[in-house]
Amino acid sequence: MKTLCTALLLLLVSFANAQTDTLTDQSFNRAYDKSCAFVSLRTWTSGTGRQPIGTHWRRVASEFDISPEAKETYLMARKQGQTGLGLALGGLGAYLSGTAFLISGLQNTLFTPNNFDTHLGIGLGMYIGAAALSSISVSYTKNANNNFEKALWLRNQEAIMADLPATVQPQFKQIYEQEAIYLYDRSTWQPYEYIKNGQPYRLGFLGVAGQNAFQGSVQGLDSYQKYQRSKLGGVALYTLGLVAMLSSISVQKAGNTEGWKLPYFGGAVVAGIGAGILIKSDTHLRQAIYFRNRDVVRQRLMFQ
Repeated sequence: MKTLCTALLLLLVSFANAQTDTLTDQSFNRAYDKSCAFVSLRTWTSGTGRQPIGTHWRRVASEFDISPEAKETYLMARKQGQTGLGLALGGLGAYLSGTAFLISGLQNTLFTPNNFDTHLGIGLGMYIGAAALSSISVSYTKNANNNFEKALWLRNQEAIMADLPATVQPQFKQIYEQEAIYLYDRSTWQPYEYIKNGQPYRLGFLGVAGQNAFQGSVQGLDSYQKYQRSKLGGVALYTLGLVAMLSSISVQKAGNTEGWKLPYFGGAVVAGIGAGILIKSDTHLRQAIYFRNRDVVRQRLMFQ
């Protein structure tokens, strides 16, 4: 009898472990939605709620404690962001000081013809220094943003894996590293690319080149198409607004002292609306990546 009870107990334990280790589409989605996070419009969004990220993401520092590699990359991003801000402020100070020297030098030169005032040279030198500091600042800020995107990608990997059965964690980690993507900012003119398996890929103008990457996810593709539509609408309205503002100059030159106001201020409003739509499109893009990573990784994991 005792042997029979022991055998039954072992059978129940084995059955419980088998149930715990079973992974389904629904259980994976629950783990993913609970643990994964994305950031848009300076707001951290995850299954536990939403919160502002603060200056240089300082309010979400504890979220990266789950992964040493993610924490290290996050701290690097913060340091680069702070350096970039310091350089930008230094560039602004040099620009303002250079302007003051230039004004002083021009005034002295006007009153003493054929005499080059040294203030002019100092002012020009400060302008050059301001331009150099601003350029370096942009580079640091870009690197900071890219490192934060990578830190978030690393953090999500560990957070999701912790909520999965131990038996599938090695497979999940391998598939996540191969398939999950994150944004990457290469240049000012092409602000978004994405990284997949360590390699950069273009999204292209209005996201055309990146659309195939979202074909494996219904929700991901839907959000990506919303991103494309809002991007197109935002660019169109912003361009239209700028054209209207520029046309007001022609109206004013034609001698119409009042008629220029409508195209100028109307164009400013339209351009502002377009800029707002462009900013909002970023949320659709990040949601698209969130859904796409969930569905593609799950599909690979289920059929491994």
